[in-house]
Amino acid sequence: MKKENNGLFGDNKSSLSIKELLLAYLRQWPVFIIIIGVFLIAAFLFIKYAIPKYAATTSFLIIGKESGNPNTFDLIENALNVKKDVNVNNEMLLIGAQDLMQRTVAKNNFNISYFRTGHFQNIDIYTDAPFIFSITQIADNNKSYLFYIENLTALGGTILYDLKDEKVHNFRWNEPVIIAGNRIILNPKLNSPFNTGSYKIQWQPVVDAAAAFSKELIIKSYDSKTSVVQLIIKTDNSKKSKDVLNAVFAEFNRSDIEDRNNFSDSTVQFIDNRLLVISNDLNGVEGNLESYQGSRSLVDIKGQSNQSLENLNTVSKSIKDVAVQQDVTAMIVQY
Repeated sequence: MKKENNGLFGDNKSSLSIKELLLAYLRQWPVFIIIIGVFLIAAFLFIKYAIPKYAATTSFLIIGKESGNPNTFDLIENALNVKKDVNVNNEMLLIGAQDLMQRTVAKNNFNISYFRTGHFQNIDIYTDAPFIFSITQIADNNKSYLFYIENLTALGGTILYDLKDEKVHNFRWNEPVIIAGNRIILNPKLNSPFNTGSYKIQWQPVVDAAAAFSKELIIKSYDSKTSVVQLIIKTDNSKKSKDVLNAVFAEFNRSDIEDRNNFSDSTVQFIDNRLLVISNDLNGVEGNLESYQGSRSLVDIKGQSNQSLENLNTVSKSIKDVAVQQDVTAMIVQY
């Protein structure tokens, strides 16, 4: 049955029925089948061969200065209780600083990546490689290097430097080999089976590797009412994501401890200098007074005895105070 619509001038127009529309589209069913098939194949290939990203997250509390008497300026107390005011934004900037990430990468060798090669993709295996790759001499610190490890046996294997270089180098475990000006050593892991698979090793400059990690690192405040900082990072290996976050936190904590120790050392040095100046001043005053009395024959046996006793008590008290301060200074140095 056809539907009738009134035209602009009142005349009747006939339109296609729903059945006729469906038949018109169904005549093109091969095209729809092909399109659906292409999309299904593309989705299957993407799921099968796309390299997944693994995210890891951690949170930690930044502890700052405790509330107290704002008029207290005791250097010794400050040296013993080195705490700083918390500014979460500043701490977040310090965590995301390139210098901190570069130290983290350098100390943990995160600039060396291990991959198992395949036909369509290379899988980041991180610490699951059956060997440890190290470079003791680098031809160019600003250049990245690729090495392909194959034919592993209990004695060694072969290395191919970059796919452009067709020269194959043989190596033995725990023995250095020179390739393109680089001194390389491969150490086998204990109880790691050797197989016929091939591996790709990527060595990057620390600056480049740190920049890549910083790009994937997200730093944000957990809550505006707290001083908790949350770190999130994504890598191609779940264990690597966790290790990178733990290493960043450890390096940040170590850097904070170094800053506080430097502040304590400076405070101790200042206290020692002040004690030395005060001691010299006291000795000078005592010597001048004694010389003046001797030159003017200002000797009163009774009064001098009382004065000497008072001076002795004062000096004894001063010696005790200095001794206490020296003990406190020694405690600070030991801390």
